[in-house]
Amino acid sequence: MSPVRRSFVRRSGSGLVTLAAVMSAMAAAPPPASAAGPGVCQGTVGCRVVAHVDVNGDGTKDAVGVARRGTNGKPGSAVIVRVRTGARTVVAVRRPLDYWLGSPWHGAAALDGRKGAELVVGHVTGAHTQFLWVLTWHRGGLVTLPAPDSAPDWVIDGAANVALGWQRRPTDPVGTIRRLEAHRNGSGTTFTGTVSTYRWSAGAWRLLERRTSATVPQGSAFQWGGFHIPGLPRY
Repeated sequence: MSPVRRSFVRRSGSGLVTLAAVMSAMAAAPPPASAAGPGVCQGTVGCRVVAHVDVNGDGTKDAVGVARRGTNGKPGSAVIVRVRTGARTVVAVRRPLDYWLGSPWHGAAALDGRKGAELVVGHVTGAHTQFLWVLTWHRGGLVTLPAPDSAPDWVIDGAANVALGWQRRPTDPVGTIRRLEAHRNGSGTTFTGTVSTYRWSAGAWRLLERRTSATVPQGSAFQWGGFHIPGLPRY
């Protein structure tokens, strides 16, 4: 061994051991989802990456890609959602998409309290009502998460005579969601509003409480519509 080499070993021997340990750990660790293999959108025409969020609950952010098929705003279309959960693992699902203008991607948020974020995409747009799919990770794939009121879609609305929305406060217990529904009383300035509180438990939504008031002020009722959930735009 040369004198230079011997000098380095004497001064930094412990450092060499540490470096070797780090290199060994790096070699043993699995590569992140973006390190190798196909991208989440590879081979899917029109797909674009919309989010990097943990979907399968393993603590690692997954790439999420979305593509649409069919004509913008017309019936008979489809939305394709793709999630890359590993270096060479991409899971994809396809859902109907009707009369939806613009991107069908709405956002990602924690809804049912289980590990991993839910993915929200469009389904149907009415005159002023939106019906949306919510996709959740279950047994190695993406499945539809029904709304707490048992409907297949999560419905939101904000119009002159009706407001429909969903709410989750940061201080709420995990898996708690409120359904907000308000309808105008005749031609007056008050609404009848109902707040239904649900919690995800034992693999299903459970109704905890339902309160109704026939005297919700118009200004308050107008604020009920849409999503009031961290991670999701209101409309």
